[in-house]
Amino acid sequence: MSVDTAPSLGLQPPAVQTRRQLGIVLATLALDAIGLGVATPVLPDLLKAAGVAAADVPTTLGTLLTGFAFMQFVFGSLWGTLSDAWGRRPVLLLTLFGTAAAFALGASAHSFGGLLAAHLLAGCTAAGAAAATAYLADVTPPADRSRRFGLAGAVLGLGLIAGPAFGGLLGALGPRVPFVAAGVLAVLNFLGAVFLLTESLPPQRRTPFAWRRAHPFGSLALVRDDKVFRTLAGAICLGMTAYGIFLACFVVSNQLRLGWGPAENGLALAALGLGIVMTQSLLLPKVLRRLGEYRSALIGYALFVAAYVVYSGAGSFAWLAMAIGLHSLALLSDPPLRALVSVRAGAGRQGEYQGALVCLSGLAASLAPLVGARSFEFFTQANTPALFFPGAPFLLAAALYGAAFVAVLRCRALRNPATLAQHLPPQQEDIDDPST
Repeated sequence: MSVDTAPSLGLQPPAVQTRRQLGIVLATLALDAIGLGVATPVLPDLLKAAGVAAADVPTTLGTLLTGFAFMQFVFGSLWGTLSDAWGRRPVLLLTLFGTAAAFALGASAHSFGGLLAAHLLAGCTAAGAAAATAYLADVTPPADRSRRFGLAGAVLGLGLIAGPAFGGLLGALGPRVPFVAAGVLAVLNFLGAVFLLTESLPPQRRTPFAWRRAHPFGSLALVRDDKVFRTLAGAICLGMTAYGIFLACFVVSNQLRLGWGPAENGLALAALGLGIVMTQSLLLPKVLRRLGEYRSALIGYALFVAAYVVYSGAGSFAWLAMAIGLHSLALLSDPPLRALVSVRAGAGRQGEYQGALVCLSGLAASLAPLVGARSFEFFTQANTPALFFPGAPFLLAAALYGAAFVAVLRCRALRNPATLAQHLPPQQEDIDDPST
């Protein structure tokens, strides 16, 4: 059975119920963005308060972000595969509860170990985005998934606004206040899911749980067997690596080059989030109608290259504002590629494919903050003034986005998304076929 003829369209809930479900799931994705962004503006101050020397803050910050991403690698495939076997709702409830616990742990942390534990737990529960994304695919026809994933991207942008705003503005009341506020939101989201969220995956479309697909390296088999998924996941992972470098270096580079503190950095990240919302809610639907997923993704990656080149030389507010503007427009690329992954997955393996994507993205992003932090330290050492170049990590990120552009450009199968579900590897067709 092809994806286009899968029974998902006939199983859609009533419109009101669908809007309620989407609200809960989109709020879950927003909380994931908040979880990563809320701490970014205040982490340097929290690390110093925990006894970390100022010179070691970039590397230590990179370690925290690496731990967050690594846990997504460890748990991404597990949550996705469990959601295919148990349904989306129990997995979402479990990860939402864990998110609230992670914020509580971060609020009470007074040492590097406590902050690390909070980031590890937050990364584990953020990997539940695999189940949330699969939920969106369950209740959305394939033809509408780019638009729906664009809406999800806009909500993630709102999360990026809320996160830095909590971290930068509420941080003025104390570095732990943002964690408390985000934790309250997480509890409310959990309670909303308990009482309002219904299951999107009926029993007849569930796939028996198998450890070979659930462990972190099970996603590598999917990469090996599915060339199209390999290209899509590779491009997305290159982007995640570049974004990890950006997160590790944005605040510290602005502190060094512009003299900014948590409030200024928080507002800058909030401006980026607002730009993402406008791009993915207003611009993306129009671009998709005219150009389709393939060309939209290529334009987005080209803009990413330009944005990160500008970031590398952003020694003034004007240059930084230009980079943020280009960065916001570049988010044209992400929803189309994720929509193509969902079409490729078929009706019965959304959790597995989305989990593999979260897993691989986590692996790619787990090393990125350390790479970014180490490269930033190397090019800003006081004893090597000839090499002083705080923007060097952003050039590395631009090169990664350039590689993603080339990967998508060379994949002919992506030029006609309607055929994606018709060329699955034989073993995937066997699994999706209920007669086997």
